[in-house]
Amino acid sequence: MAMSGTVSFAHIQLFNFELKLGYCFGIQLNSCNDPMSIDFYLQVPSKNVSMITRVNEDTLISIPGISISLGPVGKAVPKLNFRFERSADGKVIQYSITLLVYMENSYTTYEVDQLRRRLIDSETLHALPCANQLPHFGKCSLQSVVSPHRSHC
Repeated sequence: MAMSGTVSFAHIQLFNFELKLGYCFGIQLNSCNDPMSIDFYLQVPSKNVSMITRVNEDTLISIPGISISLGPVGKAVPKLNFRFERSADGKVIQYSITLLVYMENSYTTYEVDQLRRRLIDSETLHALPCANQLPHFGKCSLQSVVSPHRSHC
């Protein structure tokens, strides 16, 4: 599955911090792996970010190349949280992906709850039998990304 869109952040206490990023990402379920995993790819053209990684359940990953300097306060660093769970019969996987923003400075690191954005909220994937090959990633199309939508890249 592939998706594209934009995500916007604004926070008055962070010096009128505002960020708007276009993105495209996709996932491929590895339901036969033990533990189960998802291969994830992400492209953020305005930041020259292109990454592919394998994630396990309840994994928090940093997005390389994206951080926003907030002067003396430190920097804002986006991270992605992946949550997924297999049904009892193993045929259905519920998953979600949340974008979190952390403030980092030389003294501390903490999440800014008000900047949390759910990119995928409780979606369902149907697991193929393990003897079958799963389809490979599609390709991102980022010509006119204006709002989150599903695309068949």
